Amino acid sequence: MDQESDPRFKPTDGRKMASAPCDDTGFTYGGYAYKATMYAEFDDTRHISGMLMYNTTTQAWKNSTTEISIPGRTYSAGKGVCLPGVLNYSIVAVMGGADLETAQYRAFTNFTFYDPYLDRWYYQKTINPPSPMDDFCVVGIQSTHGTYEIFLYGGIDQSGKVSSDIWVLSLPLFRWFRYTLNASEPRSNHACAIAGKRQMISVGGIDRTNSSDAWTSQDPWYNTLGVFDLAELKWKDVYDPNLGDYSTPTEIWSYYTDQALEQIKWDMAEVENIFMAPYYEKNPKGSQPGNDTTSNNTNNGKSEPAGAIAGGVVGGVVGVAAISALVWFFFRRRRSVVTGRDQSSPWEDYSNQQAKELASTPPADSSASYELHSTAVVAELEGGSTSHVHLKPNSPG
Repeated sequence: MDQESDPRFKPTDGRKMASAPCDDTGFTYGGYAYKATMYAEFDDTRHISGMLMYNTTTQAWKNSTTEISIPGRTYSAGKGVCLPGVLNYSIVAVMGGADLETAQYRAFTNFTFYDPYLDRWYYQKTINPPSPMDDFCVVGIQSTHGTYEIFLYGGIDQSGKVSSDIWVLSLPLFRWFRYTLNASEPRSNHACAIAGKRQMISVGGIDRTNSSDAWTSQDPWYNTLGVFDLAELKWKDVYDPNLGDYSTPTEIWSYYTDQALEQIKWDMAEVENIFMAPYYEKNPKGSQPGNDTTSNNTNNGKSEPAGAIAGGVVGGVVGVAAISALVWFFFRRRRSVVTGRDQSSPWEDYSNQQAKELASTPPADSSASYELHSTAVVAELEGGSTSHVHLKPNSPG
């Protein structure tokens, strides 16, 4: 484990790396370094390997060069997402992006994540993944049902098409669900963060690429802000800090049956243990959790092929400082406590962590895929009251 404590150390181009703040640590993966980003004596551009970690308390850097379990040794762009509460500390997933050696976009076929305590990468094959893309935004959230959902919004595919879809990866089912919402705007190069207990804020972005006027068109969202209710799967014109805890959306929860979970073919036994333990703690085997009726969700989406992607002109320039502050604030989620596990920081002891117990022999695979279609109200922003932040569209002119 290499370490660099120089606070001036700037390891990589922020536009070309996957990053996520987790607990008191910032994680970055991939990208490249050159004179503008690093105090170094070289003129060429050099690719960065390994996971870089920055402790905000000690202001120390660490670099893990443990091999990542996905093809290619170099990585560009993509997104990092923090998953708090999976264990009693956070894990970090790396999604999308491109392989710098081949210039090919990475597929979403595998879910790949890093455990900072054990300094190990893990992966698990997913079902019904989106097409490869980049410049999307992504957030992760823990459900009261014992699942974890990762929401991916927008992005650009290799043909240059900008998406308005929202894709949801549900764990431990490891299945993607696609939502094409009438109120969604095609958007790329934007940022997202969790606000409150179950809302996602989308900031800035553009609706197309390779266009000279991409930065000049007016954003239909006032102040370039969109509010999405993760539980109801709806864009809303109001941010409500009093909404309850996040629960798995009804359509996704309906697929959580004992039979579906038994059909998962686990690529790594450790992954099964990591994700199934908290799930079975909330949903014992034989309880048929898909029949649960306690969810607060009211969305009427159906499991059917998605409709046409909604159009719309997006504009506005992402304010770097504003986005950084927003992401930093909203991603600092409280960690869930798991009884019997060490609560120390990754920086206190990397070497003495106990190995995770291996799970039982993996069952057979499942091959069916599902897509979901739904509608939602138009997101509009305006100034707020003490309990709600209302949003309205820009006035003409």
